[in-house]
Amino acid sequence: MQGSNAPVWGGAWSVVIDPQRRQLRCGSHGCTGPRRPARGAPLPGLVLSHLAEHARREQPPAHLRTCCCRSGGCRWHGRSPGCGGEVSLVVFRRSGGRAWHLANVCRTCAGSIPQAAPVPSPTDGPEPVAPGSAARRPRGGGEARGETQQRAAVRAALGYTAASLPTGVGAEARLLAVVCALRVRRSGWAPLPGGLVGSLRLAAPGRAVGELAESGWFEAAGPGRCGSGVWVAELAGRPGGLRAGQWALRMLARPGVAALQVPGRLAALAVAAWAEGPGEPFVLDAAQVARSCGLTVDQFTGRLMSVRDAGVVAGWVLSANGLLTCRAV
Repeated sequence: MQGSNAPVWGGAWSVVIDPQRRQLRCGSHGCTGPRRPARGAPLPGLVLSHLAEHARREQPPAHLRTCCCRSGGCRWHGRSPGCGGEVSLVVFRRSGGRAWHLANVCRTCAGSIPQAAPVPSPTDGPEPVAPGSAARRPRGGGEARGETQQRAAVRAALGYTAASLPTGVGAEARLLAVVCALRVRRSGWAPLPGGLVGSLRLAAPGRAVGELAESGWFEAAGPGRCGSGVWVAELAGRPGGLRAGQWALRMLARPGVAALQVPGRLAALAVAAWAEGPGEPFVLDAAQVARSCGLTVDQFTGRLMSVRDAGVVAGWVLSANGLLTCRAV
């Protein structure tokens, strides 16, 4: 399938059917699925299978899934009483049935989108195997697959904090919020031992905690039987990805990255979370990634030189339509 130069962000995928040419166009950049289906193959079934495959590989962790309808201005439906309720996967069609969408949306939006149907999340359990068929083996090594999932979890954490934090929250508080989102337990408790906070090299960690507490993003609980930490009520019941948190901390501790100011470290973490294999190109939406760092596009692109010097990317090209093509180190 042919990519549309729009990277996936937060759990939304789309495929457009061209009935005259009998072609499929996938909205995920770099998609290598079949562009022209075999003659006689049912298009709807192929589209649904392809969307499900994307969700299996790219669905954010449960505690970081946000309503993709709301993040896009609720353009998929008309007036509604507002967003709310549990976020889950739904599938629906638009443009006379030619455009198929699979997306994470809240219960209110799901009830307002015409012809939307709920589907189980492919990551909530094992993939079903057809009778008589062999179980599907993971592609590539388990280590590479694990790192891909960790990068996806970090992207989701960046997107979640960008959507849930007020615009005035500073860079140090944003970095701390990303770490909390990745470390939160099922109870909503995010442990923040002194050594971990110290590794973030924040100039004023107490001020960062105060900003997040004042905004209502978390409740600073202080020392207790679980150690120092905070309560993130909105993420209670949805545990974070400990391995993804470790991956993020390792990236932030790299000598070149650790030497950057906090906005530069956020930018380096965001870019690294989108990177592919060594030496391979990858594409970012500059506006989306800048927003996840609490920066304007100009501020974000202005820090790319330091991100390159830190050894995160080998080079980049910013196109007129706002897409940033980078080359991994």
